[in-house]
Amino acid sequence: MRIERGPDPGPFGHHRQYKPSLRVVFRSRCAYCLMHDDKLGGEDGATVDHFKPVGRYPELRLVWSNLYYACTVCNCHYKKHYPTPEEEAQGKRFIDPCAEDTDEHFRMIPDERTGDLNRIRPLTAPAEYSVFRLKLNDRKLLRDYWRMIQECERELVTQIGEIQNQLLVCEELVIRQDLSQGASLRAYFESQLETCIQNLREVRSRRPFPMEVLQNIHDDSSRSMGKSGP
Repeated sequence: MRIERGPDPGPFGHHRQYKPSLRVVFRSRCAYCLMHDDKLGGEDGATVDHFKPVGRYPELRLVWSNLYYACTVCNCHYKKHYPTPEEEAQGKRFIDPCAEDTDEHFRMIPDERTGDLNRIRPLTAPAEYSVFRLKLNDRKLLRDYWRMIQECERELVTQIGEIQNQLLVCEELVIRQDLSQGASLRAYFESQLETCIQNLREVRSRRPFPMEVLQNIHDDSSRSMGKSGP
């Protein structure tokens, strides 16, 4: 996913005045760990980050393209490790979600001990630097959140399968000429199925990067969605 920034909503006299606009641009997610801010206390749990630090680039303090929506952990605790000129010469840098597609740099993988889909595998040298400096695999809040996404997805896939079985029962009632009961039940379960599919899409949209494994779960639920919805 690459962020499309759009025109400068300013100018403003202070970088924090850009926060509401940045929240919209970054879809209420931290630019780096992609944690949704509803798990951080909303907008108050996020900060306006300077992708290129103002200590080295003071002229970029109020430049729209240098301002990013970030959680306080990424910004205050780990993003301070902006690469030195020597490190930059070695190719060490943070992934820029406004300049490149983060899906080309990261994959979600299962924890070797638990099997939970809550670890990040870097695919490139800049991604490796980002994972290390931002401690993406060491932060309990992140890993618990990703585990919750996986659990919600599994529950919804199961619910979709159960509802589809109920729809088959409804079809049998129609075939047996019990039209009124079959049609009524079918409308009810179709409504439930549509709700589950929408919820599944929302849950999946919370996952920060593409999955490398658990393709069976992805395929099963995709087939379910394909049968009964767009």
